[in-house]
Amino acid sequence: MSNTQLKQLVSFSRAVQGFDGKLPFHLSVTIDGKNQVLECLEIYRLLAGRRIVCRAKLNGIIVLAKIFLGKKHQRYWQRELAGVDILKQSGVRTPRLLHAESSGEQEFCFLIFEFVEQLADEFAVSPERKILLLADTLADLHNKGIEQIDLHIDNFLFSKSGVWVIDGAAIRKRGHLSIDRSVKNLAELIAQLNADSEHVTQNCLEKYSKLRNIPVDISSKVLSKQVLELRQKRLKKLLEKTQRNCTAFYSTSDFRHFFVCERAAFNAEMEDLVADLDGWVGRGEQIKIGGTCTVTRVKIKARQYVIKRYNIKSRSHALSRALRSTRARRSWLSSHMLQFYGIPTAKTVALFEERWGFIRGRAFLIMEYLEGDLLSEAEQPFSREINSQIFSMFRQLKDAHLVHGDTKASNFILVTEGASKQLKVIDLDSLKRVGVNFESEFNKDIQRFLKNFQTDMVLAEGLTPAALSVTPTNDPV
Repeated sequence: MSNTQLKQLVSFSRAVQGFDGKLPFHLSVTIDGKNQVLECLEIYRLLAGRRIVCRAKLNGIIVLAKIFLGKKHQRYWQRELAGVDILKQSGVRTPRLLHAESSGEQEFCFLIFEFVEQLADEFAVSPERKILLLADTLADLHNKGIEQIDLHIDNFLFSKSGVWVIDGAAIRKRGHLSIDRSVKNLAELIAQLNADSEHVTQNCLEKYSKLRNIPVDISSKVLSKQVLELRQKRLKKLLEKTQRNCTAFYSTSDFRHFFVCERAAFNAEMEDLVADLDGWVGRGEQIKIGGTCTVTRVKIKARQYVIKRYNIKSRSHALSRALRSTRARRSWLSSHMLQFYGIPTAKTVALFEERWGFIRGRAFLIMEYLEGDLLSEAEQPFSREINSQIFSMFRQLKDAHLVHGDTKASNFILVTEGASKQLKVIDLDSLKRVGVNFESEFNKDIQRFLKNFQTDMVLAEGLTPAALSVTPTNDPV
C-alpha cells in the first residue's frame, strides 16, 4: 500500500464515506511476501481512524477483513490475534484465521478470516432468541476460563452449524471465573434485552446456572442489580453515539450548523434534502403549520419522510432557546431511547441544527413517514389485539420510567404491517425520564390518554396500576 493510499484509508476511516463515497474500494496488500489486491465490498464496523471491519474478496474468495490503523494499530492487532489464538486453543467455534500481516514500515496491519454466512434475520435477529441460544455458548466459555470483557450480542455469529464467537480483542483467559465475575458477564448480555424480558432472563439464568453448576437463587440476587446498572450504562453510551460520528451515524458540525444522520440513510438524496430544508418544507405536503413548529411530508424518489421544523417565533423566543438543547435534539434522543427499550415509535433519520457558535437557532428533525390511522380516528371499540398493544406500550413506558407528557389519541398511530396493525407512539417533544415523582407523572399520562376514551371500560380497567404490574398474558382484553 502506498503512502497516498494509506492516507486515503485513514481519511476514509475518519470521514466514513469511502473513496469518493463509493463501494467497493481496492487495497494493495502484501500477503506472504506477495502483493495482492483486497477488494472491500461492505463495511460492517468502523472506528474512526482506528479500525475497519469489512466483507471483502481476496483471490476470488469472500473473506472477512479487519484493518487496523493509527498510532496504536500494532497493539490492537496483537490483542485481536492473541484472543483468536485463545479461542482456537480452547476448542471454541470461531472463524478460521487465514492471514495475519503486520508492517513495521507503514501505519497499518490486518487480519483476514474465513467468511461465515450468517443465518437469515428471521432466525437470529430477535435479542430474546439470541440470548437463549447464547446461554450454552457463554457457559462453555466460562467453564473453559474464558471471559469476554466487552460482551455484545453482535460479538456472536449465528450460522447453520451453530453459534460462533468473534471479536478476539475482548477475549481474556482467566483460568477460573468466580461466580461474581461469571454472573456479571452474563448480566452484560441480559442487559441488552428490552425492559419487558424478565421471563426470558429467568429462563436464560436457569439454563446458564445448570451448565455452570451455580445455584440459581444465589446468582439471581447478584444478577438483578447488575442488569439494571448495565442497562443504564448502555443507554447512556447509545445516546452519546447518536450525537457523533461512528459506525452507525454520520455527523458533521461547524460554527454555523450541527448535523447527524443514520449512516444507512446518508446518501446523495439525503445530502440534497439537507442542503435545502426550507425549500423541501415549503414544497411538501403540509401536515401541521404552527407557530412553534411546521410538519411536512416529502417524497424523494422512492422514499417518504416527515420533516419537522422547529421555528423561532420572535426575538424573545430566540433568546429563551439560544443556550438550551433544541426540542429537535430532545426528540431525536427520545426516539432512540424508545427504540432501546423496544417501544414502537417513528424512526428518526436525521437531525439538523442551525447555530452561531454555541448559540442554537432553528432545528429540523427528519423522520420516516408512517402510513396508517391515528388512534383518534380508529374504529371503536378497539380489537383485542389493539387493546393488548396499548396495555403493552404503557407497561413498557412504566418499566422504563418514561413519561410521554402528551398522551392524546392523535399522538398514537396504527401502522399496517402485513395482515396486522402495529401501534406506535409519536410526537416525542415532551418525553422524559422521571425518577422521584414518576408515579404521579405517569398517572397523568394515563388519565390524559383515557380522556380520549371515557366510555371504554376495557381500557380503563387495563390501564390501572394493578393491571400494568401483571405479565402481558394477563391483559384484561
